[in-house]
Amino acid sequence: EKFTREENTHRVLSYNIRNAKGMDNVTDYKRIADVIESVSPDIVMLQEIDSVTERSNKIDVLAKLADITKMYSAYAPAISYQGGKYGIGILSKKRPLSWSSLPLPGREEARTLLMVEFNDYVVFCTHLSLKSEDRLASVKIIEEQAQLYNKPIIMAGDLNASPDSDEIKQLGTTWKLLSNTKTPTFPSNEPKETIDYIAGYAAKGHSYSTVRFH
Repeated sequence: EKFTREENTHRVLSYNIRNAKGMDNVTDYKRIADVIESVSPDIVMLQEIDSVTERSNKIDVLAKLADITKMYSAYAPAISYQGGKYGIGILSKKRPLSWSSLPLPGREEARTLLMVEFNDYVVFCTHLSLKSEDRLASVKIIEEQAQLYNKPIIMAGDLNASPDSDEIKQLGTTWKLLSNTKTPTFPSNEPKETIDYIAGYAAKGHSYSTVRFH
């Protein structure tokens, strides 16, 4: 059953697909696509995506998901891995005008910021470091990039930070947190922590309201 859509809204999904491996350790791209299609999002921000690695049997995972869901895609590798790449990406119902990526600090693993521009808005997708200092530095870089756009910006991703952390508090000075920070997001089978977020960049006067569904 598809959810009814409010007028003038954009449905955003943030989804760490864990290399498309479910909690049962089965890799099933159709199952991932079914989750996406059940929400009927305009934009999906994806993390932990393999591209032609050995463990993914040389499959371009984002392209595979884009084909099943009939959405456009944009990919940003963070590291080289097993003969391919590993990183983040988006799926979108509308064709992007352009996209670019920027390295973010990650002493335990290189991280990246994916910035994708559409006619009326921009989306930022990211997956931040496990280290607090790197996350704080990343928030500063994200802020610098957000200032370059005059369109509304929606950011989503696995930020690896709790709502009461310094980095989320810093983020909240210029971004409006649109996801419910009291709803645990990890692990997916028994959520206990909130580490995944959706936010709107409000520093340039753009306003955001939220229509939630369950």
